Amino acid sequence: MMIEVLSVALGLACAADSIFATKTFPKNQVVSAEIHAGSGGITVVGKDSDIKVEALRPQNSKGKCELVVELKKGNLHIESRRLNSAKLGEECDAGFAVTMPPRVILEVVTGSGHIAADGLRNGAKLRAGSGNVRLKQVAGKVYVLTGSGDVSATTPAKLLDIRTGSGNVSATWSGKAGSVTIVTGSGNVSLTLDKSAVASFNLTTGSGKIANALPSRPGAPLLVKAATGSGNVTITTP
Repeated sequence: MMIEVLSVALGLACAADSIFATKTFPKNQVVSAEIHAGSGGITVVGKDSDIKVEALRPQNSKGKCELVVELKKGNLHIESRRLNSAKLGEECDAGFAVTMPPRVILEVVTGSGHIAADGLRNGAKLRAGSGNVRLKQVAGKVYVLTGSGDVSATTPAKLLDIRTGSGNVSATWSGKAGSVTIVTGSGNVSLTLDKSAVASFNLTTGSGKIANALPSRPGAPLLVKAATGSGNVTITTP
């Protein structure tokens, strides 16, 4: 097991996000990764190389954060925490940019920062309190949960489950069989499927319009559920 704790003073303003700490790991040591941040953004890119973790200082950052990097039995845990805060609930605003092999299983949690994941093949669980989430070419089982934020996804995930309390969801799904679930309390849902997709649809809205460019076929290899409390639900093809 390896644990590294970095206490970093973030008191100087800068024009854009800048790197203030970097850590690398051999790619064969990591099977899964958990990344937690307070109000900082998290970006993860799948690349067949060693793992690289960059801690980022956002513009006008202030305060002091503790950055924890722990590798234990193949699981990489990365976390930023606020130190010596006088304000209840004040979060560390440090974020992370991480490069890892596409096979690594990913879990990300952020309080009010964005999440972006690209090029992973073994699934991901992404949770944001009030931030936007962007997915690109993340395969496997993918779960997205956000309290209030927009979600955009382009993915072949066999299981895609997106839920947001308040936000628009735009997704393009390129698989052949599986399950797609999109639920938002207040927002529009737009899902693009291939013209040849054979799917069974369950589409609902409390206040809005439903438009579907494909027929619903019971027993189809693709199950699609899309629901919004207030907003439109649209199923389109390229």
